[in-house]
Amino acid sequence: MSTEFNLPPHTVDLWRGTVSHEAQHPLFDAWLSPDERRRMLRFKFPALQTRFLHIRGSLRQIMAGYVNEPPERLRFAYSEFGKPYLADYPALAFNLSHTGDDWIIAVGCCPLGVDLEHCKPRDSLPELVARFFAGQEAAFWQALPESRRLSAFYQLWTCKEAFLKATGRGIAAGLQDCVLDTDSFQRFLQVPKAYQPASQWQLLTQHSGLVHCVALVCQSSEPQTVRHKSIRRLELPTV
Repeated sequence: MSTEFNLPPHTVDLWRGTVSHEAQHPLFDAWLSPDERRRMLRFKFPALQTRFLHIRGSLRQIMAGYVNEPPERLRFAYSEFGKPYLADYPALAFNLSHTGDDWIIAVGCCPLGVDLEHCKPRDSLPELVARFFAGQEAAFWQALPESRRLSAFYQLWTCKEAFLKATGRGIAAGLQDCVLDTDSFQRFLQVPKAYQPASQWQLLTQHSGLVHCVALVCQSSEPQTVRHKSIRRLELPTV
């Protein structure tokens, strides 16, 4: 096993990459399961098929490294609410998010969720804030100067999404019931009743840039360390 995949206790690895539309590794297609291939072919446009193939192939390559198995032998299963996991290694958690051609994968040994968003302007931001943010979050956002509202929206949104993905429920768990401390953006003040106490949910990474915003959340009573990794450092097997 490559040292890239040694996962110490209380550690979460955060992998980032970008889809290449010019050069796809031929093994990516060979690694796909029949179900994954059907999902890929549902996309009408070749660029979207390429995106699916690259991201799924990268996921298989990364997860195979942690469990020391060939990528094509990995079996994915799905929770009651559709969250994927490795059928033969359920204790190894992962979560994937992508926006356009940019993607991010979190890997650890505790329930976790990651969200990556492109910080694009939206005319509907006030409506989204009113619908999905708690009262105190909405008041915080509305009090901001116009120049800060876009980045603040995505800071709040990605933290909420990452939490909901960690639970495996998604938006059905309740975005408004997931309340962030807007003084620090480093902890949750409130989470849905089924997932309390809020203190067990750690906001490990929260970054808002000019182009992208990312948040990583995990459920653990022990402090977690985040390691940032790049798919570009991995060597693909030769054909």
